[in-house]
Amino acid sequence: MRFCVKTKKRNSIEQKISRKTFNFTANLLDKHLKYHSAKNNIYNSNQINQYLIQLSLTQNYAESGLANLQIKVATNKTHIPTGRTFRAKIQRIEEKQIRNSLTAANDQLFQTLKSRGILKRKATVAIDYTTQPFYGNKNAKNIIGGKRDRGTNWRVHLR
Repeated sequence: MRFCVKTKKRNSIEQKISRKTFNFTANLLDKHLKYHSAKNNIYNSNQINQYLIQLSLTQNYAESGLANLQIKVATNKTHIPTGRTFRAKIQRIEEKQIRNSLTAANDQLFQTLKSRGILKRKATVAIDYTTQPFYGNKNAKNIIGGKRDRGTNWRVHLR
């Protein structure tokens, strides 16, 4: 019984940290990435950025990811946009502007982490699990060796 209580408490703490991290990221992204909207718009920039983060975390496309989220939430209080609405919002901004906004948000994130002393020690913060088989010239850009799979030893290493 004691183990179960500790596990529930740990899960509760992890959920709080996850929620705070998600909100921090959404607010940070909202400062840098603004979407054009009319006065009678249903979705503001912060909501669109939250859906963007959610889709990134679940590695889904707009249509299927937002449809799944709509099914999961299924309340009248929460209006989740369709994939088409979501894509229309994002497509109004130029790719260069989005890239610059994401870079600025990333820079601010690292400044915040650095100022709080989180980056004093070395840590693994991301691991690339990309394993797309490659069948072309092994001397091409971004090609690395790997375990033999599906008739090739070469993989595309995306950055």
